[in-house]
Amino acid sequence: MADGASYLATVEPWHSDKILVYVAPKDWAQSELLWPRYVLDEELAWGHAVACANLDDDLDQELIIGVRDDKKGTEHRRGLRIYDPGNASEGRWQRTLVDPVATEDLTVADLEADGDNDIIAVGRKTHNVKIYWNQLK
Repeated sequence: MADGASYLATVEPWHSDKILVYVAPKDWAQSELLWPRYVLDEELAWGHAVACANLDDDLDQELIIGVRDDKKGTEHRRGLRIYDPGNASEGRWQRTLVDPVATEDLTVADLEADGDNDIIAVGRKTHNVKIYWNQLK
């Protein structure tokens, strides 16, 4: 169940092989507690783009990651990945591998003015731009 928790997402170390989130404690504004750290994914090389947006009209913002390169020696591919927080406060996220485009950067916008966030990804290595239309409705 989605819990609407606030979180901070990062690729660690920079341009590296881990997708992490730090989830805010419920009373984080009045707390000196450290935010719990969760490793969401280690099956990547050169994590490159990070964005957060609500893609499915629930309480949570999904984490959108662009991975530029394939991980050497394994079957783990580059590409656009979406992590949907099932319960962010407990570190439970669902990963979806969307497309193996070599994503250098990405952004999110409602391109059709239909109320749904769409994803625009660019691949410097592959010399392309791809738009992923959100067909939620």
